[in-house]
Amino acid sequence: METFSGPKLNVVIMVIGSQGDVQHFLTIGNILKAKYGHRVRIATHPVFWKLVQERDLEFFSVGGDPAEMVAFRIANPGLSAMLTKIRSGQIRQLRDSMLGIFQGYWRACVEDRDHVEGSSSQNPFVADAIIASYPCYAHIHCAERLGIPLHLMFTASRTPTKAIPHTQSLWQSNVDTSFTNLLSYYISELMYISHAPSYTCMIMS
Repeated sequence: METFSGPKLNVVIMVIGSQGDVQHFLTIGNILKAKYGHRVRIATHPVFWKLVQERDLEFFSVGGDPAEMVAFRIANPGLSAMLTKIRSGQIRQLRDSMLGIFQGYWRACVEDRDHVEGSSSQNPFVADAIIASYPCYAHIHCAERLGIPLHLMFTASRTPTKAIPHTQSLWQSNVDTSFTNLLSYYISELMYISHAPSYTCMIMS
């Protein structure tokens, strides 16, 4: 096999979601490490640490429980139910949880091996590039702060469309389906990043 002669990079792969989401990025990480010699760090939920280590990649815990996130969406399939959760403060609790995860992504870009499972390098870690799944949200702020490249990847559409609903939306409505599908994208984004400026300030502080 031809040896890659380019620079060896510190690459952070940010993933949020289920095991199915993580597995796709592990394959990418293995290729970057084995074929190109990059140092690859997977930043994701603590429940996946063993899965990452079995693939011989560095693991960085950003916190969060994907099972709780999925349970929240399943328990709130209707728009009216979601509005009730907003009034009761549960959406704020979800945003607070997401803030902790966002801060974890920033630490994954700059903290050294003492905080990482599976690291074999004695060198301090500062990310040279970020690969991320779209719903991580903090990716663009981390890349901007460090002045490094960012590549976003996802297995489903994130562009608002009338054809299908947002992948993280289980909302139901008696309104026209195409309108509901389109609206689901905007409401989902508002749910997670309506406090984006404060998240950004706290991540970068």
